[in-house]
Formats: sequence, structure tokens, C-alpha cells
Amino acid sequence: MKNILKIILIGIVAAVTYKYLNEQDIEVTSQLQKAGPLLENISEKVKNLLSETEAYSGSKTELPGDLLEKPESTTVQESKPKPVSPAPTRPANTQCQVKEENKASEDRTSFRATITRSVRKTTGKPESKQRTVEVKPTPYSPNEKYEWIKAASRRYSPNTWHLLMTYDQLPDFIEIINHNESVVSSHKPAKTFDYLRGKTRLDHILYMSINIHELTHAHADYMAMHQYKEQGRFYDMDSVILCFYINQHEEYNTSFPREKLFPSKKLASVIPERYRTFRYDTYIEGNNSTQGDGVFGLMDEFHAYYIDSEFGMDMYPAFVEVCESKEKALIEWIRYTQSGMEAYYEFSFFIFEYLKYMKKHYPANYRELTANSSFKQALKRINNLFVDLVINFLKKIEHEAALLSRADELEVKLDKDELVLTRPYDTRRLAVMDRTRKILHPILQSDRYDDIKEDLRSDY
Repeated sequence: MKNILKIILIGIVAAVTYKYLNEQDIEVTSQLQKAGPLLENISEKVKNLLSETEAYSGSKTELPGDLLEKPESTTVQESKPKPVSPAPTRPANTQCQVKEENKASEDRTSFRATITRSVRKTTGKPESKQRTVEVKPTPYSPNEKYEWIKAASRRYSPNTWHLLMTYDQLPDFIEIINHNESVVSSHKPAKTFDYLRGKTRLDHILYMSINIHELTHAHADYMAMHQYKEQGRFYDMDSVILCFYINQHEEYNTSFPREKLFPSKKLASVIPERYRTFRYDTYIEGNNSTQGDGVFGLMDEFHAYYIDSEFGMDMYPAFVEVCESKEKALIEWIRYTQSGMEAYYEFSFFIFEYLKYMKKHYPANYRELTANSSFKQALKRINNLFVDLVINFLKKIEHEAALLSRADELEVKLDKDELVLTRPYDTRRLAVMDRTRKILHPILQSDRYDDIKEDLRSDY
């Protein structure tokens, strides 16, 4: 009898436990699926960091596979989530210790602010018109732990800090008359430090870079609207209108009819597999502004990567502050900065391919675009500044390598696209430029785009 009661009791406990676990499993899985794109993008960043670590340490580190799996749908799966292995650590005594789980995604679209326009006719109810549909950032609460990175940014990168402060001073709400006499209104898409995260100062440098990248997008869109308002001009919801910030004395205001552009995914038919580098999926076939805004969406990204790469270049002294040696500071700085520098080659390639396709398939629209002086001036200026930045990045590495080589038993040199550190007991290599440059640099230097360059009357 006692055994029967025990069996019944065990059955009841098992049933309750099973029900509880199922409920909990559904909730956890649901949350994981909501965070799916962010986890996937974070895993891309971790993959990059690990590949660089392997090149530097000479050892292979396996990445947990779970973070790389993209949810197939938003339907709640009732299966239990797979266990995720702990994030691997970096080799001791070779790099500053930073936890991998605090790394942010290189794919900035996971952090993009939602920009919503409300369009109201002079009579009738307002109707909502969505400008972009992307993940809204977590609200930021001022915290003392971010004061160091704010001070360091202001000190070492005054130009990017000026962009943040200019954006900070814009009104929280803008209402303006559209060209068809309807009323267009918009709230500020993000707060000035919405994207700051992390626990360590190295984390804060990385997330400030992401913050600057995303605020560059927000500034380009919202500042353009603000300027139209201040100048008493009619706004045009049917055009792509952007303000490209260069410095406090220089910016380029562009406008072009959206109907005369085409989505970047059409380039999938002309870009061979061998040229589909890291950012191809996100910006050519992905669902973002490069579909609705075409080449201006690509330019917007080109510009944002330039500004946040400028920040990365400026922040080398901050890495020296944070890391315990100049050797470690140089290694961390390269690892944090190189991906943004490589974006130059990708977006140059994407933009030229877009223009080449447009010239062939939409010749009338192409002629109108290449007659747009503000477009040509902005593209030329951003391109030339980015070229100079990449050159100075490589020169800075050579200079710092020469200084490090003065230390006993250490020889540091830049060998093509690798930093080589040699001691009597070992030689280690760190990628300065990844495969992206090797793949795209030759085609950018070929005669493939000579006709486009001539049409732009540019000295690329």
C-alpha cells in the first residue's frame, strides 16, 4: 500500500514538474527568439575576435554553436534551449582581459533606433507612416560608470564628440509641413548615449563606437528635417533627405526622389559569390534602409562607418590608458578598429556596383543622380577622407611597432596585412586587415568603374 502511495505521489510531482518546465521553457525560448537577430550578430563579432585571437596565439578555439543558429520563425518552440558553452578566454599575457560576452555586434543594425514619421493632413485624423522598422534601443539611464568614456571621447576625439553634442541640442520633437501640405512630425529617434553598455573600460570604448555610429545615422536624418524646419522649407516624405556631417564647419545636404532608386538586393544578380564579404548579407540582401533608400542607404552606412572609424583612430591613447602595456594597447586597438577600416572597401564596392547597375538598367535616373551636385560632393568627400583614414591607420601601426621594437627581446613589424611580434622563444601574428581588403582592393583598383568615375567627375 505504501508503495502504491509512493508511486501516486511521484506521478503527481512528475506531472507538476513537467508542466512547470514546459511553461518555463516556452517563456525562455520566446525570449531567445525575440533576441535572435542580436545573438546572431553578437556571435559574428565573437567569431571575428576569435579568428584574430587564433592568428595571434597560433591556437584554435572552438566557438559555441548555439549563438550562431538563427531562429527560423517567431513561433514559440516548446523544445528546451540547448546549453551554451562558456565563452572562451584569450591567451594569458598576450592581450587585455575582456569577457567575450560583453562584446557588441559588428552588425550595427541590431542597435538601430526606430524613426517614425506621423503624417497628418490639414483636415482629418493623423495616419502613421513608418520610416524604418528596426530594433529600438534599451532606454539609457545616466550612470557614473560611463563618465570615464565620455571624458575620454571628449578629450581624444573632439570631432565625433561635437557630432554627439550637436545632436543632443536638437529638439525632441519636430513638426513640419510636407510638400503636399500635410503635416509631418517626428520624435527624436534616440537619446545621445542610448547605446552605451558594458562593464569594463574596454567595453565602454567599443560601445561608444557603436553609439557614435548609430547617432551618426540619427543625426543625418533628424538634422536634415530640423534644417528644413528652420529654413521654412517644405519637407518631402517621398525623397531621401540626409545631412552628412564632416566636422563643425562642413556638412553636405542631399535630397533625391525615392521612386527613382531601387533596392540594393537587386545587386545580388551581379555580385559573384567570391565578392560577397562580411557585410554583404546585411546591406545588400538584408532588410534595412539600403532597400528603401538605395544608394543613399549605402552612403548613409559608408558615412557612419567613416565617423566611427575616425573615433577608433582617435582613441588609441585611451587604449594606452586602459591596458597594462603599450604592446597590449596596440593589439587591442587594432582588434577593435580594423573592422571599421575594412568597411571602406565594402561600401566603396557596393556603391560602385549600385551605380553601374543603375547606369545599365535605369539610365534616365542615373543621369539625374550623377547631375546631383550635393550627392557627388558628399560621396567624393567621404571617400577621400576614409582613404586617408585607412592610410593613417596603417602608418600609425608602423610607427607604434617601431617604438615597441626598441624593447629588449621584442621585434614588431607590419608585414603586408599582419602585425608580426617576434621574441626569441616565439613569433606571433595578428591580422591588421582581414580577407575583405584582399578580395575587394584589386577590383576597386581595376578599370571596371572608370566610366562611373568619369560620370561623377571625381578624382578617386
